[in-house]
Amino acid sequence: MKDHESSEEFYPGQSSMKTKAIAATSLGLLAFEQSPLNEIIRTNIGANVLDSSESAVTVGLAVSAATFAIEAVSGVAIAYGVHENKNVIEKVRSKLSLSANKDDEKPSFILDSLTSLGLGAGVLVAKKGIEGRDKSTKEGTRRALGASALIASFSGAVGYLAAGGINKLESIGLESQAQFVVDTASDWKFWLGAITVGYTFKFAKNSISKFRDKREINEN
Repeated sequence: MKDHESSEEFYPGQSSMKTKAIAATSLGLLAFEQSPLNEIIRTNIGANVLDSSESAVTVGLAVSAATFAIEAVSGVAIAYGVHENKNVIEKVRSKLSLSANKDDEKPSFILDSLTSLGLGAGVLVAKKGIEGRDKSTKEGTRRALGASALIASFSGAVGYLAAGGINKLESIGLESQAQFVVDTASDWKFWLGAITVGYTFKFAKNSISKFRDKREINEN
């Protein structure tokens, strides 16, 4: 017998329980990112900071910090959940007929950004893990932190504008543009539409590219 055997070798049921717990936590965090509670927490933080400081800049920084904390914790936990449940991920790939290797496809910064801003860092991390773009918890964690930083920067800017920053842009003629950003930032229909258009364009582009490649092969 080996000197150092894991508790899972002695108690096989623990491995299954751990896997289920990780999967449940990941799904719960994904649901939280899409829930109104996520938005309510950050909005309340911004409102409280505005009441105490009356500074748009301070509000922006507070909202940005809160957003990064929420998204990073969720994203990193989901990265761990995805990459510690290899069997589950393989089953998902099989059902969706996905390849585990996406290295031959160029990543789209715009689509990744839209996914992060519209659906959260956790969704992007889960998507990349399932696709096989991220192959380890470390890569998933790096992706989660990068997406969280993007979302935090955007949310902080929106918080700044909503707390009074719009008025400071009036003198340079950007008030209407700033108001548009504030109005659409929390509009799920806008993000859903943008994401749908983006992925539809990507699908059409890939389909045309594959058709051309197939035609060239047949001609040769």
